[in-house]
Amino acid sequence: MGRSSPTVPGPPPTNRIFNSDQRNISSAAYGPTWLLLRRNLTSEIHHPSRVKSYSHARRWVLHVLVHRLTPRSDEPVRVMDHFQYAMFCLLVLMCFGDKLDDKQIQQIESVQRQLLLSMSRFNILNFWPKLGKIVFRNRWKELLQLRQDQEDVLIPLVKARISLKAKQQQGAETEDFVVAYVDTLVDLELPEQGFKRKLTEGEMVSLCSEFLNAGTDTTSTALEWIMANLVKYPEIQARLYEEIVGVKGPPDKR
Repeated sequence: MGRSSPTVPGPPPTNRIFNSDQRNISSAAYGPTWLLLRRNLTSEIHHPSRVKSYSHARRWVLHVLVHRLTPRSDEPVRVMDHFQYAMFCLLVLMCFGDKLDDKQIQQIESVQRQLLLSMSRFNILNFWPKLGKIVFRNRWKELLQLRQDQEDVLIPLVKARISLKAKQQQGAETEDFVVAYVDTLVDLELPEQGFKRKLTEGEMVSLCSEFLNAGTDTTSTALEWIMANLVKYPEIQARLYEEIVGVKGPPDKR
C-alpha cells in the first residue's frame, strides 16, 4: 500500500518531537528523504577516507580511556562505563568536530540518556493524542521540556560548527579541520512537495541525536565482548600481549 494512501497512519505524535516528524534515518519511511540521509551518512562519514581522517580522534579517545582506567588499576573496574564514555567522546567529536571538555560531554550525555530512558513513558501519549494533551498534560510538558533541554545543549554546538565551517570556506586557517557530521548536514536539501529546503536546527538536532545514540552502546558492547573473551581464553590474551610488546616494546618496570 502506498504511503500516500489516506489509510496509512501518520507518525505517532511523540515522533514529531523526538525525530522531527520522522526526519532521521531510523524513523523515516523508505523514500527520497531516507535515501538522502542514509547516503549522506555512508558517503560522508563512513567512507574509508573519512575513517582515516579521524585517526587523531581515535588516539585522543584512547588517551581518555587509559587516563580514566589507570588510577583504578589496583581495584575492580566496571569497564563498560568507561568504554561507553570513551565511545561517546569519539562520537561527539565526529559529530561536532571539536574536542569538548568533560563538563560539556557530560551535559550531552545526560540529555541523551534522559531521552532514551524516558521514551517508553511517553508511549501512552500516542493514544488519542488530542484527549491525552488534556488528561496527561503534565507528561506532555515533561516531554516538551526534555526536547527543549536537548536543543539547549546541542544547538549551540551546531551553530558553533556552522560558524567555523563558514570561516574555513572563506580561507581562514583552522587547526586540524576535519569533516564533522554537522558539516555534512549544512548543505543537505530535503525533497518536499516538489521543492527542496535546508534542514532546520531542530532537524539537525534529531540527526545528531541519532548519530550519538546509534554508535555508543553498540560499539562499547562489542568492546565488552572482546574483553570478556580475553579473560575467558588466556592463550588469546597472551598472544595479544606479545603483539603489543612487539610493537610498543616491553612495559616500563619503574
